[in-house]
Amino acid sequence: MLKKLNWTNFNVETKNTIFSSTLLESALDIFWKEVVETKLSENQHIWLIFKLQWTNNNYVSIGKLVKLNKEDKDYLLDYISKNMFQKEEYYTEQSIKNMVFFYTIKKGRAKENFITDSIFTDLQYQNYQHHKLPITMNPLEYGRLIEETDNKYWIQVGRTNIAIINKFIGYNKVKFFKEGKLVYEFTDHKVDDSTFIRSLENKKFTFKDNRLALIHTEKVVNFIKPLKPLNSISIEGQDKPIF
Repeated sequence: MLKKLNWTNFNVETKNTIFSSTLLESALDIFWKEVVETKLSENQHIWLIFKLQWTNNNYVSIGKLVKLNKEDKDYLLDYISKNMFQKEEYYTEQSIKNMVFFYTIKKGRAKENFITDSIFTDLQYQNYQHHKLPITMNPLEYGRLIEETDNKYWIQVGRTNIAIINKFIGYNKVKFFKEGKLVYEFTDHKVDDSTFIRSLENKKFTFKDNRLALIHTEKVVNFIKPLKPLNSISIEGQDKPIF
């Protein structure tokens, strides 16, 4: 059975303030004291994505996933600062509602200054017509969050693919793009905590514990058309009705 990662959003309220290094350092101090120093043992490390929530409630990720040990606080501060000020002025001149530390705790120590594009290395994929579709109902497990608003997620899936996911109660609607072109639209319906059904084209894929369990194909059957009824028959040269 595939183990799911338990991710947590740790929000630091910024009271609608413009980004600054001082503000970031203060938020990072709070996160490090309340999470890293409190919850992390010496034989654990943390996977972290730093996000900003604007005052319009949209989110944006800053940088990539980083894997950090307890002593890597200064490295993280420098990494986020560089990524912020390399962005367009849009990122540094908008008011921020929250600074968000999206994290999970992992066993063992991380390699020093480890950065990766792949957020969920344990994630399974559905190979469908030469495309890799993530097997999950959690939008944030698809890849790197680009933006999030009102339960709608824009996710970078690999280098060339983007998924737009609308999350509803009990189901998701997904649009999957490759190099800017829409290639699939599908719906994932939740059955229970370990099972969901993906409706894609004329097929239904049932996934249990993040593995394919069943495929159902809907086929169009052309039934034999009935003969048209005869209204009359000819008897001895005369047409008489059929009763």
